[in-house]
Amino acid sequence: MSVKSLLRLNRRFAPVSHPFNEEAAGGKTYGEWEFKRGGAALSCYAPRFQPEDILFGKDVLDVGCGEGGKSLYFLSLGAKSVTGIDIVPEYGKKSRALAEKLGLSDGFEYVCGDATNLPFDNGSFDVVMMNDFFEHVASPGKAISEAMRVLRPRGRLYINFPPYYHPYGAHLSDAISIPWVHMLYGEKTLISAYEALTADKPDRDRRLSLKIKHGSDGEKHLGYINRMTLKKASEIISESGLKPVYKRFIPLRKWLYPASRLPLVREMLVKMAVYVFEKEATVPSETENNTSSRNAALCNSGDIHSRNVSRLDV
Repeated sequence: MSVKSLLRLNRRFAPVSHPFNEEAAGGKTYGEWEFKRGGAALSCYAPRFQPEDILFGKDVLDVGCGEGGKSLYFLSLGAKSVTGIDIVPEYGKKSRALAEKLGLSDGFEYVCGDATNLPFDNGSFDVVMMNDFFEHVASPGKAISEAMRVLRPRGRLYINFPPYYHPYGAHLSDAISIPWVHMLYGEKTLISAYEALTADKPDRDRRLSLKIKHGSDGEKHLGYINRMTLKKASEIISESGLKPVYKRFIPLRKWLYPASRLPLVREMLVKMAVYVFEKEATVPSETENNTSSRNAALCNSGDIHSRNVSRLDV
């Protein structure tokens, strides 16, 4: 179907609330929106894990932290320290400014780096958070492995992500309001429509550089997502050899819970996939990989096209 038909159909749907649009209109910044959404992120792990159980007195690593809003929310709930890591250099300045504004500078640090090659020693953290990150990283298996490496014994990795066939799994809802639009139109059409719909946005260049990139084939691609499905996540976790201590698929609506358990429609009806992993209480051996290389070069290379902590390659 054509770009014109998508644009016509899009006019029939009310705009979806999105932090990019709120900030462009002079409202909350992206970081402030993240801070406000911190509670919702933690609610994914309830009732098994309460916020105080997850955070209080813990050294926390927030992977794919964006502008640090959720990192700072975690700190406000009693975390001992929170380190946010992302590959976008400008997020450092913005997250530190927000920390100062909220009076949360003590205990917070932003690091520009790669989730698949974390610049931290083994056993540096009690908690690793991957909130709305797993659907973005190019090498999810490596990111999990690195997260487990930097955890202390009995430390926990918390993952939650919206699967690709979620109604807005294409991550274009700041401009395209059609649910499941990525199941109706091809990638080229989606990109052309997104470019047209953001033409009058004051932050258009930032949005396009974040979500669209040129692949090795010379074509434009949606470089902001890895099309992470529930099935793919299950396969990656199985290959890792890890077993979750907690697993939950949250449906779009409570009344959809029975249907969301059916394999044929589950991918479309699950709002959030949730996993928690716990590191065994063993002391790492001397031969265990203790990579602590720094990734500052990544942040200054100019080869950055998205908030992904490890950029997607097509």
